[in-house]
Amino acid sequence: MSGEKSFSQTANSDKINTFKYLDLMLKNAIYIISGSDAKKRRNVKEWHYLAVKILNKRKNNIEEMIIFSVREDNNGDIYYNHTIQEKEI
Repeated sequence: MSGEKSFSQTANSDKINTFKYLDLMLKNAIYIISGSDAKKRRNVKEWHYLAVKILNKRKNNIEEMIIFSVREDNNGDIYYNHTIQEKEI
Protein backbone atom coordinates (compact mmCIF):
# COMPACT_ATOMS: atom_id res chain seq x y z
CA MET A 1 0.00 0.00 0.00
CA SER A 2 2.46 2.54 -1.22
CA GLY A 3 1.83 6.14 -0.20
CA GLU A 4 -0.08 5.21 2.92
CA LYS A 5 0.81 4.94 6.56
CA SER A 6 -0.72 2.91 9.32
CA PHE A 7 -1.47 4.91 12.42
CA SER A 8 -3.82 2.68 14.38
CA GLN A 9 -2.45 -0.46 15.95
CA THR A 10 -4.12 -0.04 19.33
CA ALA A 11 -7.51 1.16 20.50
CA ASN A 12 -6.88 4.90 20.21
CA SER A 13 -9.79 7.34 19.84
CA ASP A 14 -9.84 7.09 16.02
CA LYS A 15 -10.13 3.32 16.13
CA ILE A 16 -12.69 3.37 18.95
CA ASN A 17 -14.87 5.74 16.93
CA THR A 18 -15.02 3.17 14.10
CA PHE A 19 -16.55 0.48 16.34
CA LYS A 20 -20.11 1.69 15.86
CA TYR A 21 -19.65 1.34 12.09
CA LEU A 22 -18.04 -2.13 12.06
CA ASP A 23 -21.15 -3.86 10.70
CA LEU A 24 -21.50 -1.34 7.86
CA MET A 25 -17.78 -1.38 7.08
CA LEU A 26 -17.67 -5.18 6.92
CA LYS A 27 -20.75 -5.28 4.66
CA ASN A 28 -19.02 -2.89 2.24
CA ALA A 29 -15.50 -4.31 2.51
CA ILE A 30 -13.85 -5.93 -0.44
CA TYR A 31 -12.00 -9.22 -0.20
CA ILE A 32 -8.24 -8.87 -0.69
CA ILE A 33 -6.68 -12.29 -0.10
CA SER A 34 -6.69 -15.40 2.10
CA GLY A 35 -3.77 -17.54 3.08
CA SER A 36 -2.16 -19.89 5.54
CA ASP A 37 -0.66 -18.78 8.83
CA ALA A 38 2.90 -17.51 8.33
CA LYS A 39 3.76 -18.62 11.89
CA LYS A 40 2.57 -22.17 11.11
CA ARG A 41 0.35 -22.39 14.20
CA ARG A 42 -1.57 -25.68 14.19
CA ASN A 43 -4.78 -24.13 15.51
CA VAL A 44 -5.01 -21.50 12.72
CA LYS A 45 -6.88 -22.68 9.64
CA GLU A 46 -6.51 -19.53 7.52
CA TRP A 47 -6.14 -15.75 7.44
CA HIS A 48 -8.46 -13.49 5.44
CA TYR A 49 -7.90 -9.83 4.56
CA LEU A 50 -10.55 -7.28 3.62
CA ALA A 51 -10.53 -3.51 3.08
CA VAL A 52 -12.99 -0.64 2.88
CA LYS A 53 -12.51 3.09 2.20
CA ILE A 54 -14.15 5.61 4.49
CA LEU A 55 -14.27 9.39 4.82
CA ASN A 56 -13.30 10.51 8.30
CA LYS A 57 -15.65 13.39 9.11
CA ARG A 58 -13.71 14.14 12.28
CA LYS A 59 -10.67 14.86 10.10
CA ASN A 60 -12.18 17.11 7.45
CA ASN A 61 -13.38 14.17 5.32
CA ILE A 62 -9.90 12.75 4.81
CA GLU A 63 -10.02 9.42 2.97
CA GLU A 64 -8.92 6.47 5.06
CA MET A 65 -8.64 2.77 4.40
CA ILE A 66 -9.76 0.26 7.02
CA ILE A 67 -7.88 -3.03 6.71
CA PHE A 68 -9.41 -6.08 8.40
CA SER A 69 -7.23 -9.07 9.24
CA VAL A 70 -9.40 -12.06 10.15
CA ARG A 71 -8.01 -15.26 11.65
CA GLU A 72 -10.07 -18.42 11.32
CA ASP A 73 -9.18 -21.26 13.67
CA ASN A 74 -9.77 -24.98 13.28
CA ASN A 75 -12.90 -24.83 15.46
CA GLY A 76 -14.53 -22.30 13.12
CA ASP A 77 -14.01 -19.40 15.52
CA ILE A 78 -13.16 -16.04 13.99
CA TYR A 79 -10.88 -13.38 15.46
CA TYR A 80 -10.26 -10.06 13.79
CA ASN A 81 -8.35 -6.83 14.06
CA HIS A 82 -8.58 -3.69 12.01
CA THR A 83 -6.12 -0.95 11.28
CA ILE A 84 -6.72 2.51 9.91
CA GLN A 85 -4.55 3.88 7.14
CA GLU A 86 -4.72 7.39 5.77
CA LYS A 87 -3.32 8.54 2.48
CA GLU A 88 -0.30 10.78 2.73
CA ILE A 89 -0.53 14.05 0.88
